[in-house]
Amino acid sequence: METKFKDIATVSELSKNEFDNNYYKPSIPVIIKGGANDYKAYKKWSPEYFSSLFGKKKVDVRTSQSGVYDYHKGSVSRVFLPFDEAVDYIKENKAYYLQQSSIPDNFPELLGDLDEPMWMEETDKNKVRNLWIGGVGCVSPLHFDGSDNFLIQIKGKKEIILFHPDDDKYLYPNVHGPKTLRQISLIDLDNVDHKKFPLFEKSQAYKATIGPGDILYIPLHWWHHVRSLDFSININYWWNRKNLRYYKYYTKAAVSTHTKRLTKKY
Repeated sequence: METKFKDIATVSELSKNEFDNNYYKPSIPVIIKGGANDYKAYKKWSPEYFSSLFGKKKVDVRTSQSGVYDYHKGSVSRVFLPFDEAVDYIKENKAYYLQQSSIPDNFPELLGDLDEPMWMEETDKNKVRNLWIGGVGCVSPLHFDGSDNFLIQIKGKKEIILFHPDDDKYLYPNVHGPKTLRQISLIDLDNVDHKKFPLFEKSQAYKATIGPGDILYIPLHWWHHVRSLDFSININYWWNRKNLRYYKYYTKAAVSTHTKRLTKKY
């Protein structure tokens, strides 16, 4: 059964007021084409630039022989490699991924290269800035985050498949797994088992493709599946704004009232 996708809204310019009223408040994703073209990271970052800063520095790299970084299946392990070696492996093999690595904690030398997205506010809380470097075919399986997210593409392309938070009743969260993994769906979007997950056909999927300089806004609790289409470097900003919209979705947290009723183990 073929999944039918809707497109994510795409804009070339976006003011703060337009973002707040058209996307943030109603919780709608949007692609800002070229939104990072003036960012220092976009202009400076490359494997060669990183090598000049971190060459032999040991970094935490995740590995998965399938290229799918699916934690609830226990298929992910970690190794510590010199940065240069890690990037060489990533270029050649999807089995290596520098994943969700905190820039302040692990790469403070890059802090001066960061430009905060203009749509954030000084009062926004829990700001997290991560570096991601992945090879062709590297996949983060379907999951949601408890924070708003700006995904900033520096090099390469990524494909992101998204679902609205209200579709969680069709997406089979891992409700019987450890608490930290309940935000991950049991569904393999590349090979959906419709007999095992019959409600999935009721969901509505959206698709976005972002390239160098693009920014994707992913509202909190929107489900997303991410695939690298090329060797890829990107930054993500997680952040929270304390308001009624945040608390509406936060109360759903990792397990909604719908998914709590799914008592069968899949």
